[in-house]
Parts: sequence; structure tokens; C-alpha cells
Amino acid sequence: MIAAGLGAHMDVLTDHSKIDLASANAYVGAAVAIYVLGLWAIRDHFGGFGRRGVVLPSSGLTLIAAASVGAQPWTISIILMITLGLRIKLQETQ
Repeated sequence: MIAAGLGAHMDVLTDHSKIDLASANAYVGAAVAIYVLGLWAIRDHFGGFGRRGVVLPSSGLTLIAAASVGAQPWTISIILMITLGLRIKLQETQ
């Protein structure tokens, strides 16, 4: 799904698509949000809701909000980098 979203984004940038840039950006953001929430549902959901357990759902909701406003893919990647940094930091403290 993420590759399809990026493919749609590249088609818009190279004028090979009839959708607008905001829609292509929303596809990328929605695909990444589904991935992050799926990762939480499969991996972290049953492990408890400590401080580390709320990072992925919070990130997923933030990504959904970013996708709904058509945020650029670099914004999505910044949200993912912050998520990764928080997960690593909270892993070290537990």
C-alpha cells in the first residue's frame, strides 16, 4: 500500500495522473497510518499500555490527521522519525 501511494504521488509529480497532489499525499499518509496502527494492533496491543504502548496509536492518529489535510510525504517521514525516536527512548528507560 505504501508503494502504491508513493507511485500515485510520483505519477502526479510527473504529470501522468489526473488526481491532484493533495489526494496523492493523502494516499501516502493513509497507507503509512494503516501500517503503524496495524503494527500496534499486532505487536503492542496485547503487551500493555505503558508509556511505550501509546506511541504507535498516537502516531497513527497523527498520521491520519496529516493524511486528511494532504500533508507532504516529507511531513509523514518526520512524524515517523519522531515515532521511532520515542520508541527507542522509551525502550531504553524500561
